[in-house]
Amino acid sequence: MDIDLLVKLLIGILGSMVGALAGLGFSTWRDHWRRPILLIDNPSGIGFRVSRVGQDVNGNHFPTVWIRVRIRNIGRSTAKNVKVYVVRYGSLSGHDPEKQRLGTDPAPLFWSHSGFVTQTDARLVASLPPGTHQFADFAVGRDEFPPLLSLNSPIDDGAFLEVAAAGNGAEVEFMAVDESGHHALKRMSFAWEGTISSLQWRT
Repeated sequence: MDIDLLVKLLIGILGSMVGALAGLGFSTWRDHWRRPILLIDNPSGIGFRVSRVGQDVNGNHFPTVWIRVRIRNIGRSTAKNVKVYVVRYGSLSGHDPEKQRLGTDPAPLFWSHSGFVTQTDARLVASLPPGTHQFADFAVGRDEFPPLLSLNSPIDDGAFLEVAAAGNGAEVEFMAVDESGHHALKRMSFAWEGTISSLQWRT
């Protein structure tokens, strides 16, 4: 075989390989640069705690308090079908470990203002365009004695959460994940003064 032809053939093959690798690298970099980036935070005083008037089956009205967590997308593309979970919950009292577990599986949370949606699955997902946020309802409470704090989730296991004595509160770990696997984890704790309406996320 002609040496010049062989050299040209090898150069062509090498050039194709370099071009393919460069294209793959650029595509990977572009996808990484354009990916959604989820954040979970606790913006005290900005919609994280909302008071509403509820109604029981007998028509009696009572005050309720919704405790929320904010999910943000600070990336450059839409985070599609985002779900939020409580992956761990622990009363800071430490008195009764049996009441500090949510079960073996993470508990999915409903998105705020999704109550008008009749399908349960549809209430668990939301898409977040770049630069936007939504709230997920962590729990709903009533100022009774003792105060009740109920996990806002379709699961039954661990529906009522133990809350420690005034000033202690509890620690919660949240996870948000979209359909492509982009996710965020956040461990937060709250304090309170014995009433649900006094609950505050610690910064």
